Formats: sequence, structure tokens, C-alpha cells
Amino acid sequence: MDLKRYRGEGGCAPRGNPKKSEETPGNRFVIQEHQATRFHFDFRLEVKDKNNKVSILHSWIIPKNIPLEPEVRHLAIKVDSKPLTFLNSDKKIAKGKFGEGELTIWDKGRWGLMKGELKDGYIAFNLFGGIVKSRYAMQRMESDEKKNKKNHWMIWRIMGY
Repeated sequence: MDLKRYRGEGGCAPRGNPKKSEETPGNRFVIQEHQATRFHFDFRLEVKDKNNKVSILHSWIIPKNIPLEPEVRHLAIKVDSKPLTFLNSDKKIAKGKFGEGELTIWDKGRWGLMKGELKDGYIAFNLFGGIVKSRYAMQRMESDEKKNKKNHWMIWRIMGY
């Protein structure tokens, strides 16, 4: 039996499965180097709203980048959420605009929530990126209105992963 006839009889013919796009929506993350007034890293997690209709990027500035060693804690400062266009931002933010400077993608991929909720001030999650493939936790620090620390979080890599 020839191959064309075999495929025509339900053999191993291609099934027409849709190609998976690299940019399918869902729990994506990006870490960007930001050459601003002070060099830092921007860490962004894609999160859907409560109705699962609109996704935004919850964003933090991490001065020393995401920690790669277990149990090392780094400061993460929560900033305004960003639109999904920042997932692929290798761009220059114009002079005079907030955050002016060069943005370069350092790593990106998918993330999965293990436990907690951002609104409660604690999450544990897995990152599946090109560089970072680890389990992390983030916790909001106690707010201190006098020192304007209500948006300060700590991030650390959880040991054993």
C-alpha cells in the first residue's frame, strides 16, 4: 500500500492541529533590564481580572534582579500595572517620559501560581523561562506610611527546586 492511499484511509495523516503561538494569552511573565536614571530590572506577571476577561501585567522594580540563589531576598517595589504590550518590549522610552531609558528583555516565559493571592500580600509561584526555571515567593512588607513603603515587597527563590 502506498503512503498516499494509507493516509487517505485514516492512517497517520496530519490532523490539522492548530499551531501553538508563542504569544498565546495566559500566565506569561517577563523580566526586563531597564537602563533608566538608575539601572534596575522590571519584573512583570500577567494576571487576569476576576472575570477572566482582561489581562494586565502586575509590575515590580527589582533593583538587584530576581534572586537566582535559594533563600536570598531582594527588594521588589510594586509599580503601576502595565498593558500586555510590555511583554515584548525591547524599546527605548522617550526622554522626558516616565521610565525613560532602554528596556531589554532579560528573560520571559510562563508562570504558575502555587498558593496565595496578590491582594493578600503573599504568593508562591513557579517560573518557566529561558533562564529562570525556579520556584519563588513574594511577600508585601508591612506598610510604613511615614516612609512610603506601602508598595515594598520581598522576593526570594524557594529552596529545593
